[in-house]
Parts: sequence; structure tokens; C-alpha cells
Amino acid sequence: MEECTFRESQSSQKIYIYFTEAFTFRGTCLEEEIVEPQLGAAASRLAATATAAGADASSWASAATAAITSDGDDVATAVAAAVADGGSLRRSAAAAAAAADRLAATRAAEAEELRGVTEGRLVLEKKAAAAAAATAAARRRVEAEEADAEAYERETDAIEAAAATAVAEATHRADRYAALLGVSVYNAPSAVLMFQFTDVDERVPTAVATVGFDASLRVTHCEPRVPQLASLAAKLAADEDVTAFLLAIRAAFVAAAAAAAATTATYPPPPSGTPAVG
Repeated sequence: MEECTFRESQSSQKIYIYFTEAFTFRGTCLEEEIVEPQLGAAASRLAATATAAGADASSWASAATAAITSDGDDVATAVAAAVADGGSLRRSAAAAAAAADRLAATRAAEAEELRGVTEGRLVLEKKAAAAAAATAAARRRVEAEEADAEAYERETDAIEAAAATAVAEATHRADRYAALLGVSVYNAPSAVLMFQFTDVDERVPTAVATVGFDASLRVTHCEPRVPQLASLAAKLAADEDVTAFLLAIRAAFVAAAAAAAATTATYPPPPSGTPAVG
């Protein structure tokens, strides 16, 4: 028997059509392969029956009737088998269509899931790019701030170096002036700056005289007291010339020592405190 085949299709409708065509072809095959050969066989048996029966018409008719009845049963059986095969084919077609629908639904769900994953990946890539840009901008700001800090540190170092140089020069000048003028500067509780003079009395070169003033250049201390103190303090408050005041007060101390030489004036000890310069 020639084999009847059909092609698969992704569409359930096409699958059903192919199965229907296969069923029709199957019926044709059954008719050609079963019915016609059985009819030929029946005719052969009829001829054999007629020969055996001879001239007896009634015997021939009976034999023919029996043969036809037997052949008819065979044909009916074959047709029933073909119908059963057609039903199986239809059920197979329906099952294949249902499977195709399930496959299409699965593929649609997978496509939707893939689309969601793709969109999520794009969102993550955009966020990653934004984060990278923010990180780069922050890095640039940090680098700029570090550069500013380094420049400030260099500037601070330069200022500190210049200040150290200025302090060294001032200390050197103060030491030189102290050696030349016999004056030293130190801190004391009664004044912001206290000046101590020596070599103001020829009789006692180590004797000291002191004068001090606050940040407003107001004279707060003077020992020994000199007559010119009030006028010298007023002049210092007016012109704020500390150098002129120190020269004038030293001259006053020297004059006071000379005037007191006859009476052998004694000078008090210097006030407590650690000299700051000299």
C-alpha cells in the first residue's frame, strides 16, 4: 500500500487542512486498494460458482448471493476501518493544532519576557552611564580641590617662611639695639610691653629703670618716676611714635639719675618677669 503523508505547519489552520486532505487521500487509497480488488475477487468467485453450478440457475443464484453478501461484509469492514482512521487523523490534527497554539503562546510569552529584560538592561545601562559621569565630575572636583589645597599650602609655607625671616631680622635688630641702647623688652602683668633700661646711672651701670604701656599706648608703669612722664605719655598717645618716646624716657631716666647722684638715690630691683628680647 502506498504511504499517505502530510507536511507539518506552524499554523493550526493549515495543519487541519493538511490532515483533511490526508484523510480524503486515505479514503481514495482504501477504495482503490481494498474495494476494487475485493470486487474483482468477488467476480472471480462468482464465475467459479457459476461454473460449478452448471445450468442450475437457482443454485447459481444462491451461490452468487452468498458470495456478494460475504464481499459486502468485507467492504463494510474496510470502510469502517477507514472511518476510524479518519477520526484518528482528525483527533491528531486537533491535538497538533492545540500544540501549535500552546507553542505560539509560549513563544509570545518568551518574546515579551525578552523585551522586558532588554528594556531593563537599557535602563540599567543609562543609570550606569549617569553614575559614571557623576563619578568623573566628582573626581574632577576633588582634583581641583586638591590642587587648590596644594596651592594654599604652598602660599601658607611661603607666608610662614617670610614671617620667620621677618622675626629673625627683628630679633637681630632688637638684640643690636639692646646692646647699643641698654634696653630690653619683656612681658609683665601690669603692661602689654615692658621696657627695661640699663646704663642710665654712671655710678651704678647695672641699675635698671622700667617703663611700660598697654595696647592703646597708654603708659601704665614707670619706675623710677620722672617729672617729664605726663608730657611724654601725652605726646605718645598723640603721635604713637614709640621710638621717640623710648629715647625721651631714657633721657629722662638719665637726667633723674644725675640729679639724684648727690643724694645717692637707690633704685628698686627690676620687676619680676622674663625678658622677651635682650
